[in-house]
Amino acid sequence: DIAVEYYDVRDALLSNATTKGYSDEAQVSVKNENGIIRVSYDFADIAISFDVCYLLEKEYLSAKIDFKSIKESGDFELLKVTLLPALFCATGDDNGYVFIPDGSGALINFNNNSTVAYNAPVYGEEIAKDIDKKTSYTRNIAMPVFGMQKNGNGLFAIIDEGDAIAEISAASKNDESYYNYVNTTANIRCTYEKSMFTANDVTSSAAYKKINQTKSLDGFSVRYYLLGNSAGYTEMAQKYRDYLTDEKGLEKQECKAELNVEIIGAIDVKANFLGFTYYKPYALTRYDEAESFLSELKKSGAEKLSIKYSGWSNNGLTNNRVMTKVSPMKVLGGKKSLNKLNSFLTENNISAEYDVDLLKFYKGGKRYRVSSPFNESVEFSRYLRSVYVKDINKKSWYLLSPKFISKNFASAVKSLENLKISSVSVSSLTGSLYSDFNDKAVVSRTDMINEVTKALEKSGDKLKFSGENANAYTVPYLTKIYSAPSYTSGYTVFDKEIPFYQIVLHGIVNLTGESQFISNYRQINFLKAVETGSQLLYTGMAAETSEIVDTDYDYLYGTSFNLWQDDAVSKYKQYMPLLEKICSSVIVSHREVSGNVYETKYENGISVIVNYNPYEVKTGNTVVQAYGFSEEGAQ
Repeated sequence: DIAVEYYDVRDALLSNATTKGYSDEAQVSVKNENGIIRVSYDFADIAISFDVCYLLEKEYLSAKIDFKSIKESGDFELLKVTLLPALFCATGDDNGYVFIPDGSGALINFNNNSTVAYNAPVYGEEIAKDIDKKTSYTRNIAMPVFGMQKNGNGLFAIIDEGDAIAEISAASKNDESYYNYVNTTANIRCTYEKSMFTANDVTSSAAYKKINQTKSLDGFSVRYYLLGNSAGYTEMAQKYRDYLTDEKGLEKQECKAELNVEIIGAIDVKANFLGFTYYKPYALTRYDEAESFLSELKKSGAEKLSIKYSGWSNNGLTNNRVMTKVSPMKVLGGKKSLNKLNSFLTENNISAEYDVDLLKFYKGGKRYRVSSPFNESVEFSRYLRSVYVKDINKKSWYLLSPKFISKNFASAVKSLENLKISSVSVSSLTGSLYSDFNDKAVVSRTDMINEVTKALEKSGDKLKFSGENANAYTVPYLTKIYSAPSYTSGYTVFDKEIPFYQIVLHGIVNLTGESQFISNYRQINFLKAVETGSQLLYTGMAAETSEIVDTDYDYLYGTSFNLWQDDAVSKYKQYMPLLEKICSSVIVSHREVSGNVYETKYENGISVIVNYNPYEVKTGNTVVQAYGFSEEGAQ
């Protein structure tokens, strides 16, 4: 009922070799402690032992690795422990699927014969390990859950303690493995690698470092639910929604039907003076230009608007130095012009979120920087998509050590209050999780979760917060989530993409789809929003596209207002009448009606059918146009 992975400390620096073990190799003893079944596993051959506590509650079975019980008295140390690896397991004779929370959510059908197994850390890879080369671009796991539908019965699990050190694994039966399975592993320690070159710099070897991840944690706990007959991923999402509302403080927000515009304020660009190169702020959308564009949108018929203003303060999209105070940019018009914009927004009932990036900075502040496992400041860079290596032509940046988040955030909040700003986007905080491996004071991923939630909770009575692609632990503090994940990583082992993230949160927290004019598949992106009842999001700037060519921000190419204004108004008029009916309603059912045709049902009786095919489809008495949607039910 458990699996372990361990290593020899005598080889830890020079080798990444590990050994696996299973509970049948251990001496096992059992105690009943007032209903809690404490099982002690003693691997005598390697001098490692620890306890797992099992508790049967009314709705679920809880299993918890007790970190305080871990004893390592020989030359071996624990690396990983997998809880109940075969609990969610099925043979080739069973029917069903595995649910994985990758991105929006993915299903792996039983017996699909894929030879590729899935394995990913909850909340994404550890970015503080400084990756020189990226082999792929993936979507993170934002919710610490997984599940299985087996012969019509739903099985569901929630990692409710130690989620920051968890990874989720799954596979479908293939010629090499007789089983379909999904489980979770606690990374007691993580291994980090550094290339070491020889004297002639021709050959290289690697050094390895293993760092304990259990700091600030009592244990690693998972709840296992039996959801009953006919329960699928919709019921799993409903169970997780109940968990968030009953135990994590998630409250229903006022959900609205709005067209969202992310406005890009300023960037930094290269300039020359007497032969010296430096960077200066450059306006892409001044405050008065934002006001003019929003006026045009309203006159064109897009009445209900909301903005997210990014790069509006300090140095623009990326801080020059660590942010502790927030101030309007002169190049965008200064405080007077910002006040005028805010008056306009209030008069026209346009809600606004001003984005503040507390994590990214370019210069100085060595003590603030995140350190790698080898105690070096980590420089972060963009990667070339063609060859997946760092783009040396773009500026690199640093990330703020999590230990400063709460203090710096409190300071920033004071300056926001002075500017009479009441709604703030904290996108960088909600979708990023990492450690700081500084030898003087290691800060774990769990510590960062604690710092982020403490900062949001402490200032929640002063400001309203929105996030982006938000991890589950931040959701209870947010009124809106921008760019809620609409896709998966697209691994070959996946059979279907599902909107699990949206099923959990729709009607509870305002959600937008991913930005329309950064997406390469705009019609599909639009239909994804319709399928999930999400608000539309466009990203734009007043400047012409040509003005960002050969800058560090060329990924914003094609976002000039004039390139998408007509499309935004057209989509608004097409979708808004439906969105107004469903925006506050919880999703009660989601299914694939036929190939690439999906139906979403809401608690108020409305059903929405979306057709992703290039031809019209008839379902029941309803005809849905090619790449279109149709509404049924309550009027």
